[in-house]
Amino acid sequence: MTIDNTMIKLVARAHRWQQLLQGVYSSTEELAAGEAINPSYASRVMRLACLAPEITEAILEGKHPAHLTAKELLAPFPLEWAGQHLHFKLG
Repeated sequence: MTIDNTMIKLVARAHRWQQLLQGVYSSTEELAAGEAINPSYASRVMRLACLAPEITEAILEGKHPAHLTAKELLAPFPLEWAGQHLHFKLG
């Protein structure tokens, strides 16, 4: 079991930003400006709020496969959960 703080921070940031988009900011571009980050980066991170619950849990508990890295999380992946399991090679 290996806790990856970078991946945990990315997932937490995605959920935080999702909440901010429901009240503080009206668009990803506005969020990016408010958080002083690149809009493209904000979009890539925001997708992590759509991860299948089992994948999020595996990351938070350090039970994700060793091949799963922050770089892989930020690359395009399917939005449907079954596709995510196949893409990230999780059961």
